[in-house]
Amino acid sequence: MLVHINDAPDKPADEQIDSERLLPGEGIIDLKGMLDSLRQIGYDSFVSVETFSKELPLLAPGVVAAKTKAAVDRVLAL
Repeated sequence: MLVHINDAPDKPADEQIDSERLLPGEGIIDLKGMLDSLRQIGYDSFVSVETFSKELPLLAPGVVAAKTKAAVDRVLAL
């Protein structure tokens, strides 16, 4: 099993666009609540970042990897 995590821009639900996803912790999704719920049900498998960003593909791969790791580390530490 695999869980995707990402975040959403700060705008109303009816204005959200599925193809606009932020790095975890950069938006309004309650990722702490989501991850706490996963822990409570005993989930202990993979978590993968799934973003659709116009900015990330413009950066060097190493920069994207570092930014993504830092974002995930911050969210997992909550």
